[in-house]
Amino acid sequence: MSSEVVLDANAQSANPDAVSAQQVPHIVDILPELPFTKPRPLPPTHRATSFPVQTHQVTLPTKSSSVPVPGSIQATVVKPDLRPLPAIVRSDPPFVQSPISASAQPSPQVPERPELTNWESSNTMIAGSEPIMTTGDAVNAVQQTVNSPIQVTLDPQNGLRSRNSSSMSLKPNPTSAAAMDDPESDKEQRWHHGAFRWVKKYRTSSLPLLKKYWTFILLFFLAALVSISIGIGWSLRLRTFNGVNNNDADFGNDTNVWLLLEANLVNIDPTMQVMTLEWQIDDFVIGFTPNGTAILCDQNAQSCPDVNLYFDQNLLSSSSTPASNIIGPQPVFTLNGTNWLSLQKQTDERPNTARFRTDVLIFDDGTGRTAQSYPFEKYNAQLAMYAMTIPDNQTVGIFVDQTSGIAVGYNAKLTDSGVAFDNMTYIKDIEITRGPVIRVYAIFIVMAIWMVTLTFVVAGVAAVVLGKGTRAEVLVLPVATLFAFTQLRGTLPGAPAGFGADIDFVGILPCLALLTLCSVFMTAIFLFRNPEKNTQTYEVLFDDNSTGQMTLTMGGRKTPV
Repeated sequence: MSSEVVLDANAQSANPDAVSAQQVPHIVDILPELPFTKPRPLPPTHRATSFPVQTHQVTLPTKSSSVPVPGSIQATVVKPDLRPLPAIVRSDPPFVQSPISASAQPSPQVPERPELTNWESSNTMIAGSEPIMTTGDAVNAVQQTVNSPIQVTLDPQNGLRSRNSSSMSLKPNPTSAAAMDDPESDKEQRWHHGAFRWVKKYRTSSLPLLKKYWTFILLFFLAALVSISIGIGWSLRLRTFNGVNNNDADFGNDTNVWLLLEANLVNIDPTMQVMTLEWQIDDFVIGFTPNGTAILCDQNAQSCPDVNLYFDQNLLSSSSTPASNIIGPQPVFTLNGTNWLSLQKQTDERPNTARFRTDVLIFDDGTGRTAQSYPFEKYNAQLAMYAMTIPDNQTVGIFVDQTSGIAVGYNAKLTDSGVAFDNMTYIKDIEITRGPVIRVYAIFIVMAIWMVTLTFVVAGVAAVVLGKGTRAEVLVLPVATLFAFTQLRGTLPGAPAGFGADIDFVGILPCLALLTLCSVFMTAIFLFRNPEKNTQTYEVLFDDNSTGQMTLTMGGRKTPV
């Protein structure tokens, strides 16, 4: 749509310097001849010369209706003082700064429409102003300002705005908000002005410091970034297994013989449902003094009893049970008192070290926390052990006084522990979960896959459905990304082999399906059109060519404005 407007007669006669239209060279034609590409700012001691405001009555087209809105365009010419500039510049046509502003008022003949609700409460609404640089004297500056190819449209949200690609968008003038009698709007405008002045003030004061110390500021920022990242990673690290409960042992009660054990967590295998623990006998208590001091089987002891250590066979893997033809329960470890005493007195180094391993079975914590729930699965393990002397089968107390070890990718935590004092059976309950760093990494990978997928989906919709021109290199990226996703899935630590975990159904599978569709359609458009050029559909939807352009008739010549 194009609307023709004629200059107001009063505005035409109000200009004492008005002359006939003439061709004036544009600023872009003069700049290459100057020694610099833009005019230097004038010192504050010099003043510029202002000329009368030139007002031109126009009609402003709208996007939603063919009925134009009456309005005006004002050109205010400000001629700077060129005395501080070089002589070579003063000899050429001087630069004149010409702010141009546009205003509109609703027409009483136009029926009320939702598109004009922002304009109905005010007789005149100043949409904004934009300075343009012209050349020559004041008369030529006015002529160039009026003839500047600026297309103005009426928008219900942003008011009048420029459609000229070489100019900045015109936004509603905050100074006219009070004219609309809206207290909330006026308060919001004042808040925005105050915030803008505060940001501008501190930005202006901080720029010299940034320019002077930018190296130190950059180093400080990088050091802080590295420190924070390391701190977050360190806080999510795996913790050492802690299975000690000091309340388990009540030395001196029911028995005088105790074994003090040390447990080290070696490995957790969710596929085989096994947790490997390494045990070592730290001390062998054979009695207590009247004041409660433990008597150890060491250099001062004359003899030490033999002890069999038993575990609940149903809680152990079959690999932890030694082969034997004895009747009854099979001991996991037999401690020979004579050999232990020889090692302590260092009289004989041939006896084996009192160290052994057990593969303890782990069990799923219900149907909702199985291996399919990776990385949120949870397992439970139980230790049940007791010891007896040989050959009289007297009860021997057991106490785990130290634990250590880390199973990579897992956290093992003691949930319950105690001793059944009727038969001195030592029981411990352990809970096994994925480490927090594994969970964070798995979630991050899924989020990254989704973000990449959604990016390509949006690009595919824009290129295929809306017809936006896209470079050919971008259109084939989804094909390469398909193979990268499967490799990312393989980097998840401890993830179930193959496909079938919950993380595959919420992350990998839908993303692969979407990427496959994007790859097919974004590649197929090469067969039907040039994908690097916008289609007519995209031009109609997003290039606002239906708004129209205003024209001014001066001296019988139509000039777009």
